[in-house]
Parts: sequence; C-alpha cells; structure tokens
Amino acid sequence: MFNAASTRAEDLAPWPAGRITALGDAVHATPPTAGMGAGAAIRDAAGLLTHVSAAADGTATLTDAVDHFEAGMRRRGSEVLTPAMKTVRWILATDTTLGAAATTVSTPILAAAARLRH
Repeated sequence: MFNAASTRAEDLAPWPAGRITALGDAVHATPPTAGMGAGAAIRDAAGLLTHVSAAADGTATLTDAVDHFEAGMRRRGSEVLTPAMKTVRWILATDTTLGAAATTVSTPILAAAARLRH
C-alpha cells in the first residue's frame, strides 16, 4: 500500500523560512511508481543554489531566498507527485479480481495499439 502527501502545492503547507531548509523526498516524498524522486531532489538543489546565489549577490536576503526557493519547491513537488499518484491509483484499481481481469483483457489491445502508432 502506498501513502503520499497531497499532490496540490497549496496543501503542502509552508514553514517559517530560516537558515535551514529541506529538499527532495524530505518534503515531497514520491512513491517508486514514477521514478522521479532523485530528479526532483536535483531540481530542488539547483533551485536552492539559484536563490542562495541571489542572496550572496545582495539582491535578496538569505531568508527571502530560502522562502522563494521553498515556494518553488512546493510547486515542483506537486508536479512530481501528480503523475506518480496517477500510477498508484491505477495499481490500486487493478489490484482486485475485476481489475486483474480487465488488465488481462486490455493489455494485448493496448500493446497492439502502441505497435500501430510506431
């Protein structure tokens, strides 16, 4: 069974910005169904670097930089969780007798349709 946070960025409540923040799975843990967890953490790290660089240049305070980073991270987390949770919902829907039968019938049809597209 999979449990995950909301996929809506507005549901990922902000916390007070400070000198310490979190990124990657510490904030938006993804189920293994999308293979996006490491990529999201790398995107988060790049975003944090961009915002902290602005603070180092004097165009923003460190607290403001972290606050802006965290807002963007919540949006990116939502973007990653949405497709991952669609897959989870599909897995859960097919993990029944009826779902298994539907999968058995539909898989060859979907495979044939995919071959026709190529």
